[in-house]
Amino acid sequence: MRIYKRYSPTHIFLALWRRLTKNQDLNYAYRLKPFFQTVKGVYLLEAGDQYCENDSVKSFYAYVNKKIIQRGGKTVMLPCTISDDSLTNQKTIEDLQKYSLIFARESITYNALLNAGLGKKTRFAPCPAFIMEPKDYNLPELFSSRSVVGLTIGLLAQGKESYTNTVFENSRALIHHILDNTDFAVALIPHVNVGENLTDVTPMHTLYNEFKDTGRVVEISEKRADEQKYVISSCRFLVTVRTHASIAAYSSGVPTLVIGYSQKSKGIAKDIFGTSEHYVVSVESLDSNDKLIKAFLWLEENETAIRKILKEVLPVYLKKVNAIYDEIMKMVGE
Repeated sequence: MRIYKRYSPTHIFLALWRRLTKNQDLNYAYRLKPFFQTVKGVYLLEAGDQYCENDSVKSFYAYVNKKIIQRGGKTVMLPCTISDDSLTNQKTIEDLQKYSLIFARESITYNALLNAGLGKKTRFAPCPAFIMEPKDYNLPELFSSRSVVGLTIGLLAQGKESYTNTVFENSRALIHHILDNTDFAVALIPHVNVGENLTDVTPMHTLYNEFKDTGRVVEISEKRADEQKYVISSCRFLVTVRTHASIAAYSSGVPTLVIGYSQKSKGIAKDIFGTSEHYVVSVESLDSNDKLIKAFLWLEENETAIRKILKEVLPVYLKKVNAIYDEIMKMVGE
């Protein structure tokens, strides 16, 4: 990607253009010019939940998709979540129609894409993160002396930012409950840290400082994804706001409670358990500091049944990841 110096003539011109036209295309064209000169074949776009983000994110994907198609390439959207309200936007529909294949990572998105008339190019496949192998990591001593509840919270996004403090206060109450009423330890496991506006590190460090003197709360430093999965797989339970942390837990057979703020958490839980009830507690429902405790108590009481479901369902569920490889290879062959 080409870059330009701040306050250079190019930077000033592009900034003025964006402000006057409300259009980023010229900026994208300048930055991505070297890439578009070499377009050939099939391109995989890791959409994730980018189509649930703001308009500037969606416009970037739409621009890249359009230009690849114009230059004779084909595009595949890897397992994604797309919110229902995005599928009422005609520009988004026109963008999605340009993809050769779209993989939905949960059934809510899959059915919404079918209803939007995109059935011929839509496939279902779980997120490939489900099949990532964990990498051994030297765990803190607490993991060998006690059962551990993993906790991953942080600043929220996608219009749910105002609930960040609610999640924090419920998590604090949950830690108090665990320390006062069980023999479990708590591991604070950061997952996201992409800047001061979206991080797990800062709020969880605050919690660690509050509880570190108990000797039963440990703060895990930032890890590679496969190392983080190993840490999560070593927990007895996980409570998390992060989708990929929950995926690491589900795929390791760890009973998990997701604090949900988007449809992806509900969709994935529904596809595994047949329902999201009890497995996902929405941020909107945390209207008192004991709500997360009550949800955790249900998880604890149903631990054996949950582990049994995961053991039975996951082998069949994970085979569906193969659809990604099979469909892409078919396209490449064509």
